[in-house]
Amino acid sequence: MEVYVARQPIFNRAKQIFGYELLFRDGLSNAFPDIDGDTASSKVLSNSFFCMGIDQITGGKKSFINFTQELLLRKIPLLFPKKNLIVEIL
Repeated sequence: MEVYVARQPIFNRAKQIFGYELLFRDGLSNAFPDIDGDTASSKVLSNSFFCMGIDQITGGKKSFINFTQELLLRKIPLLFPKKNLIVEIL
C-alpha cells in the first residue's frame, strides 16, 4: 500500500528545523485533491502515526497537523501523543 504525506519544514530563529507541517497528498502530483478537510486530516493522522510512523516522517521533531472544527469537537487530537503533535486550527 502506498501512502503519501507532504512535509514542510518549520524553522526556528536560528534557522534550525523545529518541526514539520504535515499535509495530505494522495499521489505524486504534490497537490491537495478536492476532498473535505475532515477526510484529509484523518488520512494524514492515520498515515503518519499508524502506517509510516511519526518519528520516521519527522525525525523526532514536532508535527504540525491541521484540524477542522469537527475533529476538534470530537476531541481527536487527544488520541495522539502531545509530545509529537501541535494542533493547527483551520
